[in-house]
Amino acid sequence: MALRSPFWSANLRLQKAADNKPPMRQNEPDKAAVTLLQQAIVNTGIAVIKVDGAYGPKSAAAVREVQKKFNMTQDEGSAGRQSLGILDILLQNGKVGSDLARTDTVLAGQKVQAAI
Repeated sequence: MALRSPFWSANLRLQKAADNKPPMRQNEPDKAAVTLLQQAIVNTGIAVIKVDGAYGPKSAAAVREVQKKFNMTQDEGSAGRQSLGILDILLQNGKVGSDLARTDTVLAGQKVQAAI
């Protein structure tokens, strides 16, 4: 699944994480990708965290908050296909769930297929 938001679409590490190759986890070495992830979480209003490029326990907790808010299986706070996909939609001022299905059936279908 390709990330589409111009906010982070050019970051190769995030694109790989969005395909779970591999997801981003605590101690992620790519500080630029972590900074973008942290800023995305802050920009979407899901959590208030320090944007410092360090994927530590607070960043993992913020990713778990994304997972919790959107009824995903909560893991150790890894940012992969589902978490990044939701953030990507939100960064594009998009809708999720039933709002997405009613307003953009093509994208909704693509997101469902990508998540399977």
